[in-house]
Amino acid sequence: MANPIIIGDTIKTPAGQDNAKMIGLAGTVINPAGYYSMHDMTTGADYLTPAGRKLCLLEVMIGCGVHNTAANVQMYYGTTVNSTVGATNFGGALIRTSTGTNEPTYNAKIYAEIPAANYVTIQVPPNGACFMRGIEIDA
Repeated sequence: MANPIIIGDTIKTPAGQDNAKMIGLAGTVINPAGYYSMHDMTTGADYLTPAGRKLCLLEVMIGCGVHNTAANVQMYYGTTVNSTVGATNFGGALIRTSTGTNEPTYNAKIYAEIPAANYVTIQVPPNGACFMRGIEIDA
């Protein structure tokens, strides 16, 4: 198995991975707050890592409406859609706004491997949205 080569924002196809595939995940504006599985931006369906593959997440953007308090946003992968029961936490961020401020965003480069047969689920505050980018390769 070859790992992806990442230089800044450029993702190179890993050596020996002639079927690497870029994946965009989106969680649209969500209300009420809760746990939601990310959707494949191409199909609109809940993204489930295919058998024999893994998803290497490389970037995340989280936005949330003004809520005048801190929002603890966590990211998970697990085998049940829209749930964190038995799921693995792979990251998170504390996003905060003050009264009258603009909507906060969190943008980060990350590296997280999501194994086959798992959904990517995010805990979001009310009126939140999340976008992720990664590369799907053979496991």
